[in-house]
Amino acid sequence: LPPTIQDVLAGSIRPVEKRFPLCLSIDYDNAALLDSKDVSLEDLKHRTGTPMYIARSVCLGAVLTKFTHRMGPPMPELSDEARALYVKFTVIPPNARQRFDPPPVFRHRPEHDVESVYWSMVSTLLRVHPKNVDREAQADEAMIDIWKTLLSHTIPRTRSKTHDIREYIIGQPADAWEARFLGDMKDIGALLGDISDHVNP
Repeated sequence: LPPTIQDVLAGSIRPVEKRFPLCLSIDYDNAALLDSKDVSLEDLKHRTGTPMYIARSVCLGAVLTKFTHRMGPPMPELSDEARALYVKFTVIPPNARQRFDPPPVFRHRPEHDVESVYWSMVSTLLRVHPKNVDREAQADEAMIDIWKTLLSHTIPRTRSKTHDIREYIIGQPADAWEARFLGDMKDIGALLGDISDHVNP
């Protein structure tokens, strides 16, 4: 278990046995016991996650190196104290403009789990209907397209694919996200647009 935000804020890393996550999300249908003596390599090969929620890079088995994946909006500025804590427990990200030649070797990273949470959040929020808005006679066309994409998404059999069909969802501008939500939830759409900008690269 990597250091948690509690460790970073406290300024010291607790022993692994004392680190407990505040929440835990497990996809039991696609989980495997990695520390089991009877674990099957064939089983592990297929236990990669629910297609709708799996991170794009994990799904493709490759690092996303297109220019659009290397350039994102600037992160919020850190105070000197926060930056010192961040640098102490992490490595500074490489220059986003660097060229990937040869392409970097893929490995699972914490940001892949963040993206999985993102897709879970998207699918949950799109199901919510605010109480102060009447039911629609027919679903919004763009909303239908999003659900078709999410529900039809599969993990490719070969790892040579370089495009994930969910790219257009996460790449939507903030106003498109706002249009997907009704009533008081339009603010959620704007927030989801901002979150998408940070998760996308």
